[in-house]
Amino acid sequence: IGGVLARCGATGFEEKLAETLARRGKGSNFRKGDDNAWRSEASPFAALQGWNAIGPRVRELLGLQR
Repeated sequence: IGGVLARCGATGFEEKLAETLARRGKGSNFRKGDDNAWRSEASPFAALQGWNAIGPRVRELLGLQR
């Protein structure tokens, strides 16, 4: 996630991302919780850039919806 955000030009997310990952603990995955919670934290521009950075085949495989 951090790599995608960085490639999209997002900055200032590193500390919050590290805190979130530490809270989730070892062995966590994205199958639990609100898959769309990130949308409330990302600007519309960052969300679009992140979406565009994920290839169509990966979006389909993961069942991602915009």
